[in-house]
Amino acid sequence: MSNLSFSELEKQYVQFQKNICGKIGESVISEYASTLEKDIYYPLNDLVLKTGRGTTQIDQVIVSKFGIFVVEVKNINGLIRGNINQPKWICQPFNRKPYQFYNPLHQNVLHARTIKRLLDISQKKLISMIVFIGGVFDSAPDNIISSDNYLSYIRSYNNRLITDEEVKAFVKIIIDNQLSPKDHQEYISQINKKLASGEIVPKCPRCNKKMIRRIAKQGPRKGKPFWGCSSFPSCRGTVNIKTEEEKVKEEIQAFFRLFDI
Repeated sequence: MSNLSFSELEKQYVQFQKNICGKIGESVISEYASTLEKDIYYPLNDLVLKTGRGTTQIDQVIVSKFGIFVVEVKNINGLIRGNINQPKWICQPFNRKPYQFYNPLHQNVLHARTIKRLLDISQKKLISMIVFIGGVFDSAPDNIISSDNYLSYIRSYNNRLITDEEVKAFVKIIIDNQLSPKDHQEYISQINKKLASGEIVPKCPRCNKKMIRRIAKQGPRKGKPFWGCSSFPSCRGTVNIKTEEEKVKEEIQAFFRLFDI
């Protein structure tokens, strides 16, 4: 029997549902992309690439002569509220309590920067787009689209920005630099070990200053180590140091991902 409380089990179940929905959404968009003209568009799905501060997972990148599309997929059902500047948006499902999720526009900024740095290209050649499968908006920016408009949105870009030779070169660079699931897990494990041992010191996610290893004195992580900004209290940026229990949970999640769930 599990020692988790009902509320903890419920949270895990909801997260499990979200993971399944996310995988389904990515599969749907991947299938749509396969219908694009194969001599013009080169879709690359579910990429894991290194960034300056770790790794990032990108749902889809489509390389074409009309630009490079960096795609974030969200499979969410409900009324969505949020604006460009808010770090988190709210979804009001039709059959559950409302919940928050990270602003996908902000998420895709990191993805686009990763591609820009990797390919050493100008910003004007990148097209950031967020695709929602389900979800209802009162209003949304032009680059937030429904899955029904996915293909037409991509085809609406028809000004040539990249040569045929560059397209082939960019596809090769991205493929050569992506991490396999096994390599990704090993890379994350190495980073976590170095962080835990103090071999490397992370920079603050808020102000980019060096961080200091501390122990939480209160809250749900009381007694657990974490990295705190060196300019505290003027900056309260933190990075958690994972415990063995949390690492085991990650391994369980990795197990589920082996079955694409």
